[in-house]
Amino acid sequence: MLGDEEVAELIVDLLPPGGRVLDVGCGGGHTLRALARRGVEGMGVDPHPYGRAPCRHLHAEEISTLEERFDLVYTLHALHEFDAPERFPREAKQILRPGGILLVMDRVRCPAAGGAWADDDPGRPAADSQRGYEAVLKDNIRRLSS
Repeated sequence: MLGDEEVAELIVDLLPPGGRVLDVGCGGGHTLRALARRGVEGMGVDPHPYGRAPCRHLHAEEISTLEERFDLVYTLHALHEFDAPERFPREAKQILRPGGILLVMDRVRCPAAGGAWADDDPGRPAADSQRGYEAVLKDNIRRLSS
């Protein structure tokens, strides 16, 4: 699993100069702080924010209500906590600037392993355990693109 510093580096590489980010499910804002140390401006939303991060109390399914627009919207290890994860890509599209990026990083449950988290069994091929979320996301991304 990638740590906050590694995720921040990945995001910096994807962002246009001066780009803004939204962290959906920001929790304590660790990744936002790592991004801020690299000069990236952003904010976060979480139904249960904690810590010192610039996080607003908001559910992932409500992000289209934000007035701000972003160059990159990401969720890190939170999609499995969303009430309606299938709505997330549509919500994100509403607040992304043209050409913006939606980045989803999460752990998934593996039905073949009795519902254990995919990263609980390092010997299990990752592709076998991620099909469920990938199918949901790909289906929604196809609908957003058409």
